[in-house]
Amino acid sequence: KAGSPRADALTAEGRALRLLSQDDAAEEMLRAAIDLVEAELSELPVDESSSGTVLSAKLGPYRELLDLLVEQGCARDALTVAERMRARSLRQTLEYGRVDLSAGLDAAKRDEERTLERTLAEVNRKVVATSGAAERTRLQQERDEARRALRQFRSELYAMHPSVDRRRPEGALHGDLQPSIPAGELVLELAVLDQAVFVFALHDDDVAVHRIAISRPAFERRIDAFVSSLEQRALGYMEPARALYDLLLAPVARPLGAATKLRIVPDGVSWRIPFHALVDRRGKHLAERMPVAYSPSLAMARMASTK
Repeated sequence: KAGSPRADALTAEGRALRLLSQDDAAEEMLRAAIDLVEAELSELPVDESSSGTVLSAKLGPYRELLDLLVEQGCARDALTVAERMRARSLRQTLEYGRVDLSAGLDAAKRDEERTLERTLAEVNRKVVATSGAAERTRLQQERDEARRALRQFRSELYAMHPSVDRRRPEGALHGDLQPSIPAGELVLELAVLDQAVFVFALHDDDVAVHRIAISRPAFERRIDAFVSSLEQRALGYMEPARALYDLLLAPVARPLGAATKLRIVPDGVSWRIPFHALVDRRGKHLAERMPVAYSPSLAMARMASTK
């Protein structure tokens, strides 16, 4: 099966709670679903857990929680969820490529991490299954302790084994993401959902997120129009280039105007966009204004900059 019945049930409950405007309860359900997904992925054989179908089916709670946090105006929390989702996708991809993300660890450390992940997943299952209010409160506290134990273990693990931290895409998430951004650089991180594209803008001490109301198919059509015009060397490529600029970069016009370098962290289909070829209102390509770099995630960009 591609999805997870328990995680799917929690995600569905989270969506229902959102419709009832019970956002705190919805967030709790979605975070529990994410814990289950991560524990289950760690137990699957590499080939199965890394398949695009399996992984895409399991990222539903991440996307739903991301949408909720953006709706609440919690830009930094939403960014952390977006990075956590990227870390999961990147880790599965690297494991599929047979990159040993735990090289340098002894068997006891590997087993301890898996045990902590399984413990967290099991407590989550109990929280979902219980109906008594008092017992649910007790289990929620137990779950919070299990989460803290896993975070603490990984923090200590990465401190003792920096090479593991560098190999794991989620390693840099244990610290503050903001200090990794050099002065003058603007980072734009995209998250493509079914009915919206989120553009996170990070510069100086600020993290902002902009919600662009566009469906995934409509977004793909715009990208296709631009890429096709470039491939055909059509003189009319500037029109779709300008349209994508207005869609994605106009909301961040102020920090973009002050930036000396731009780093793009694409997501999904947006990897197909050559952002440096987008055209602003003055008819200038973005690459004419500043250097443009690309990273698979903010966390991995941070790791590269600290080597």
